[in-house]
Amino acid sequence: MEDSRSTAAQLDGHDAPEDTEDGEQFRPLFRRGAHPEKEARLGLPGYEDWLIGGGFLVAAGALVRSLERDNLHKDFLVYPIVWGYRQYVELALKTLIHGLLSIVDYEDPDSVAAVISHSHDLAQLLEIVKQGLRILGCGFDSDDELELAGRRIVELHEKDPKAFAFRYARDRSGQRYIEPTAFDIGAFAAEMDSVADRLDRLMYEVAEAKFARLESWGDNVDRKIKDKTRATGLPSDEIRMMSGGLQVQWTRAETRDWATCQLREDKRIQIVCSRSTRDRGADSLSERIMEQADVEGAAETVVEFLMGPDNSPP
Repeated sequence: MEDSRSTAAQLDGHDAPEDTEDGEQFRPLFRRGAHPEKEARLGLPGYEDWLIGGGFLVAAGALVRSLERDNLHKDFLVYPIVWGYRQYVELALKTLIHGLLSIVDYEDPDSVAAVISHSHDLAQLLEIVKQGLRILGCGFDSDDELELAGRRIVELHEKDPKAFAFRYARDRSGQRYIEPTAFDIGAFAAEMDSVADRLDRLMYEVAEAKFARLESWGDNVDRKIKDKTRATGLPSDEIRMMSGGLQVQWTRAETRDWATCQLREDKRIQIVCSRSTRDRGADSLSERIMEQADVEGAAETVVEFLMGPDNSPP
């Protein structure tokens, strides 16, 4: 039977072992394995924060359950446990803000986006989420579970306002982040699991609102495109709309040229236009990325491209 290590190396050429000066073989730390079902995937597009935050939550819960079997290492594990829950909360709040940015009009969206990129302040992130929910017509004040979750998040923030207290013992000046104390890890975890459950449901609620808006937006663009093409005498089924995920695509059947519109978080519409040249003696695509500020402009750009008489993007 072929050695599993050589099989793993064959999966990816750069994972093959290298000879060191002393004749030993060195294998990459992040290498492929012989059994794909045992491999972990990193950087799945569109799910980064959700996967990372969920990973910290799952890890923290696993450590708490391990203490139920043997609490010998509780004074060690308390740090990754609290940090795991805190990191989950931070990424959940940032995921919510990303979703809210695309469906509500914050007074200063650029400042909100900057907070997502640079802040670890849970209280600040929580307040931005509350603002977005109020604009949507709902909020923490009208939901007892959310109100309690918000209070717990503020408690966690007050214990670790800069995301250092459960990673380092002292700050740069030598001062303790946390004075000697003790608390019930099981009770803490139970409260944080309740917070996580409500934040998970809130993320789904915001995602549903986002997709509903995108669906309505896509239909609106499609109606305007149909209005503009109808006057040209083009058959109604010549330009076909396909909606998927966060974008909408229109394809012209005759030429197989297509244009995709995506609603960005800053409310502008990104348009990717591509001309198929496969029927013209080549296998490449001629592509151009543009943007428009409104639905009317996006529809005009798409129609101009798909109806264009030449073979290059407008």
